[in-house]
Amino acid sequence: DTWHIWFGGDCQGLNSPREDGEPYCTCLHTAERLAPISEEVIRGVFMISLVQAKALALAGLAQKEEFLVVVGYCGWGPGQLQAEVNRGDCWTLAAADGRA
Repeated sequence: DTWHIWFGGDCQGLNSPREDGEPYCTCLHTAERLAPISEEVIRGVFMISLVQAKALALAGLAQKEEFLVVVGYCGWGPGQLQAEVNRGDCWTLAAADGRA
């Protein structure tokens, strides 16, 4: 059973696996019915473990296409992002939801 996995950034990415050798994964969804067993990240976007997502799909309670699985993330230390912007590095930003 194949799940699509997206690259989210260098922090805890493919080159930084957990102690068991598996990559750190973040599994996001927008399914309100799964909100009680998930953590809300921003309004209407929830995080759940990949193990839970796979179990839900296997039980027929969700479709794997409802989840976005990301390995790694981007992060900045205090002042680092502002320094990159001040330096003229290019950043394209978009709101995930205009209400967020």
